[in-house]
Amino acid sequence: MSYIAWLSDLLTRRHSALETTAAEAELNACNRVEAMHISDNAERAKDAASQAAAVAKVFFFLNKMDSPE
Repeated sequence: MSYIAWLSDLLTRRHSALETTAAEAELNACNRVEAMHISDNAERAKDAASQAAAVAKVFFFLNKMDSPE
């Protein structure tokens, strides 16, 4: 498995776990306001993870281009 495929698989599994955890937290929230805060935080975490994955891919490809074959 290539590094990119491995990274993509890892991020997909972590994303699924975060969505499940956020959904459970929203269900267990004391009120709607708390549930909305949980949802907003989960969305921000998802966006940050996507940005981190994009940066990791760029660094991987840049490193691969600089490495002699």
